Amino acid sequence: GSALKEFEEMCIRQNVDPRVVSQLVNEPWSVLDRASVSTDIIAQNSGYISQINALTIGEVLCKLGAGRTGENPDIDHGVGAELLVNIGDEVTAGEAWIRFDTREEMSNEMIETIQNSLSLSETKPTESSRIIEIIEN
Repeated sequence: GSALKEFEEMCIRQNVDPRVVSQLVNEPWSVLDRASVSTDIIAQNSGYISQINALTIGEVLCKLGAGRTGENPDIDHGVGAELLVNIGDEVTAGEAWIRFDTREEMSNEMIETIQNSLSLSETKPTESSRIIEIIEN
């Protein structure tokens, strides 16, 4: 939509070749690096997604090279994760809820850590507003 159009215009204003911008928008993986090993993490149980621990996911991504750590300042821009679900979605046992793109197979410990970062409930969680309070003069 409008955000994508604004992104295109921003890239062009920063002297990115318009052909590259078009590729980036229409076929992003033809321009961006993407690690070759794809791992789907599956839900161990059925239920409604009540919480996803983003910090835990981020820590695993750092170990895989997607973020800076004290001992390694380099970032592997091809490593990443794609959430396949949202808070409140219903998942069934065996269903993939997050996908990791990595350079090598994830360890069993990493997979277990990610599986434990998903919290399920028997009932659909109530939606809460992202706005905590509106302050008016």
